[in-house]
Amino acid sequence: ADGWLVEAMLASAQAQGETLRGLVVAGTGNGSVHQGLEAALLRAQAAGVEVRRASRCAGSRMVANPAARLPDGGGLSPVKARIALMLELLARDVVGAADAAGPAFRPAP
Repeated sequence: ADGWLVEAMLASAQAQGETLRGLVVAGTGNGSVHQGLEAALLRAQAAGVEVRRASRCAGSRMVANPAARLPDGGGLSPVKARIALMLELLARDVVGAADAAGPAFRPAP
């Protein structure tokens, strides 16, 4: 809960010349995380990683907290929040490719 895993993932991606693009953390209750983990997630977010919080409690809905420094997963379970984040990142890739190609853009078959 102290954030070492987040730090290890960031370091591993950097060492391999890759980019860690997104993380979904399954917190307790309202998606709460330990302050050490939150600090690591905030560092990841500052490095450009998209971070989402979700609740691992079955049937739990997260209450919106305007003071939260990490965005929530929109009330989705951790698995659904991960899929939603993957689709969001994919959509950004497609839009970026379309913008770069201009009128000649054709999606890959």
